[in-house]
Amino acid sequence: MVIETPSAFISLIEEQVLVVSVKDGMTIDLPEMWENYNATIQLNPAGDYPVIFETRGYVNITKEARELAATKEMAKESCAMAIMVDNMAMRIFANFYMKVNKPMRPTRSFTDKQKAIAWCKEEYSKYLERKKS
Repeated sequence: MVIETPSAFISLIEEQVLVVSVKDGMTIDLPEMWENYNATIQLNPAGDYPVIFETRGYVNITKEARELAATKEMAKESCAMAIMVDNMAMRIFANFYMKVNKPMRPTRSFTDKQKAIAWCKEEYSKYLERKKS
């Protein structure tokens, strides 16, 4: 199943990984963050799957949206976040986000989607182990 919002396509892959694929040229501000967040909840009502935040081309994410993405409120709905980038500008953005906003969930950037999926699965396994304890 794929849910389309004005700014992204949200899907569930590998049975346990959510993908938020942001449309090229979009600006993500608070309304877009909440729309995409609500779409992920529809696909993952338990709120524990890892998320791949995938950008293609250039995407602008406002300071307010970055701050919201890093909060405990957003972190409670997924166990980890992989940021997929395909260009140097977005890689710099991802590194800036991780260093400055300090997300409340494990977060890494990737250029290879298969590596991002593997990492997400690993983080999900760790999450399930912590949950058992």
